[in-house]
Amino acid sequence: MSQNKSYTKTRKGRHRTQKRSWLWIGLILGSITIIIGVLLYLSHTGDGGDIVASDPAVFNTITHSHPTLLEQVGTGSAQSTLHAVKGEALLTGAAGKPAFLYVGGEYCPYCAAQRWAVVVALSRFGTFQPLSQTRSSEQNLATVTFRGSVYTSQYIDFVGKELKDNQSNRLDTLTPDQQHIYDTFNAPPYVESANTIPFIDIANRYVSAGSYYLPDTLANLSWQQIATQSTQPDQSVAKGVLGSANYLTAAVCASTQDQPTNVCRAEYIQKIEKSL
Repeated sequence: MSQNKSYTKTRKGRHRTQKRSWLWIGLILGSITIIIGVLLYLSHTGDGGDIVASDPAVFNTITHSHPTLLEQVGTGSAQSTLHAVKGEALLTGAAGKPAFLYVGGEYCPYCAAQRWAVVVALSRFGTFQPLSQTRSSEQNLATVTFRGSVYTSQYIDFVGKELKDNQSNRLDTLTPDQQHIYDTFNAPPYVESANTIPFIDIANRYVSAGSYYLPDTLANLSWQQIATQSTQPDQSVAKGVLGSANYLTAAVCASTQDQPTNVCRAEYIQKIEKSL
């Protein structure tokens, strides 16, 4: 009888030990699953999803491109997709000045490339408050975002719309008027393919879709490297970014009656403007 009791106690003890062992194994496996999930999430969104304050040195460089440098680069390696619009009323912004409408998405590599050029070009007509830095979730390209951007100019009004973030979550919404412009001009014959971003409308005088240089130009580069290489005219970054900026500058000048003259009356800008 005592032997049976001893056996029963031993068996119960073993059962409790096994139960604790399986509990620990379950906890360990659960922890590993959570860690793997977090790592996969970070690998997908980490560098391509964070929004951080812009590096002051980077921001200062891209907003103060020297006129001599811009002239030296000319159109560089940029291939403009700007298309002239005829017979439309001048598109103006809230302050009644010619409007520069940009529509893009933070996930988009072509937007990532074109934003650098937009910032360089518009900094010749006014000033941005510091922009945030991010990376496109596609191709992981260093760029800035126009989310929450503030721009001041006596010549033009800038409207920057980022439709989605890096996780495809909705950000900005177009007004009915902006949506009408987007639907009308972001389609053939004005652009090659419908609903292409980045989409740009400059005062209903010129529209374009896509970037003017290959996003691959920025591959594996940091914000600091992009800013530095944009100051070196023999670098592919400068040829792409500044060449695109000069096309945009010429289109804006055509919409502001060549104001300011120190920018728009430059011989190389006049030559580009006539080619549009």
